[in-house]
Amino acid sequence: RTVNADGTIVIGTVKLTGKGEGTVKISNSKLYTEITDSIVKDAVTVTTVGGAGGNDNFVLKYNVDLEKAKLTVNVQFPNTVDEQSTAYTAMKVAIASVIDTRDAIELGKSGAEEPTVTYAEANAETGTYASYSFDTDVYTDTRYTLTFSGEGYRTYSLDVVIPAGSKDAVVNVWNNVMDDPGKAEVVIDGTTTKTETVTFLAGDIDNSQYIDLYDLSSAVAYFGKDNRTDVDGVPTATDTDYNRYDLNRDGLIDSKDIAMVLVSWNK
Repeated sequence: RTVNADGTIVIGTVKLTGKGEGTVKISNSKLYTEITDSIVKDAVTVTTVGGAGGNDNFVLKYNVDLEKAKLTVNVQFPNTVDEQSTAYTAMKVAIASVIDTRDAIELGKSGAEEPTVTYAEANAETGTYASYSFDTDVYTDTRYTLTFSGEGYRTYSLDVVIPAGSKDAVVNVWNNVMDDPGKAEVVIDGTTTKTETVTFLAGDIDNSQYIDLYDLSSAVAYFGKDNRTDVDGVPTATDTDYNRYDLNRDGLIDSKDIAMVLVSWNK
């Protein structure tokens, strides 16, 4: 036990670790007083906390939350991809851990408020790629698996752990074979950098995890297909039955899509 300067006595400590909410109760407790010869003189039941009539002498409600950090995700398109609706874009990012489950984040025009997904056009002057980006909060010291998937794209997964007290983290993926070592970096915890040339690769039309003749044949089979319909006088990509062949999501299956398969060949 510990006697504090104000005369209070600490007879025990309850330590809560992890994350969650609940109630700690101590029931049927009694306060004993003793005289100098160590013979128990009296025993008094401690007054119930939280209202009369109960049989719990001490009640502690708790809500323990872990430290959080900001995770920024950039899905970059060196092979430019146009912005379309979430249904036609058909790309998503799943973020999951053993203590934190959430819905996958869809890329494209959605109007979703949390998190806000932002599309940026390619800029030749600054050397930046077209991209979808968003920010989300994650728990530190917790392993998250990020899974990037999309129609006509090879699924890519990455584990991320942001240590407590670290800087916010940024994860970058791209849809081509990144041949620029200065850009082929996936920052996974704010301090550690992982370099990979192949991540969220365009061209895996048959979902075999390998880009080959079957994918090329699939794209060629629908060459010339126009997935657009007239929406208020504007040709808009809407036919999701064929979007997996439209790798750049411009609404047309053409030589640009064939070229995206070829640059990913044998990967």
